[in-house]
Amino acid sequence: MRMLAVAATVLLASTAAADFVNEDFEGGVIPAGWTVVDNMGTDLVFDIGPGFNGSMYSVGFDSDANPGYYDTELWTPVMNLVGVTNPVLDFDAYYEHYIYDDQFDVDVSYDGGATWANLLAYTDDMGIFHASVGFDGGSAETIIRFHYYSTNDWDWWVWVDDVVVTPTPGALALLGLAGLVTRRRR
Repeated sequence: MRMLAVAATVLLASTAAADFVNEDFEGGVIPAGWTVVDNMGTDLVFDIGPGFNGSMYSVGFDSDANPGYYDTELWTPVMNLVGVTNPVLDFDAYYEHYIYDDQFDVDVSYDGGATWANLLAYTDDMGIFHASVGFDGGSAETIIRFHYYSTNDWDWWVWVDDVVVTPTPGALALLGLAGLVTRRRR
């Protein structure tokens, strides 16, 4: 009985582990599988920079140090969240908004980046903060996007760190596992 429960738990954990994101950017480079987008062609984009909250590195853009028009995106790797309901995105950020019109959005795509749905939008100073937001699962082509943009050529900054997507196994998967674990021969 114990072997069966352990095997089922390992199977479920190994399936989920391949499908979530857990990135602290401490490698000092944009990690493999992550995508940086320059929507304006200005080379003013997300990049590795100084950490905050005790980390060595984070990823972000300092529009204060790089004046010019910008519209940049940072995409997570594609996640297969089929069979996963109610995944949660957690991240730390440092966002300073100036008096102009810069904006920091967090969006999700369920079709590999063709379309986006907004999860969070920031247009006021937040300082250093932690955010946690749930979103729909079920897609094999899920991507989270951090989007920083402005039509002004001088604002402040946004930095992102410790990005974690935690999938929650679907109710049917849990029922199946419970049935597998509780069935035993006498």
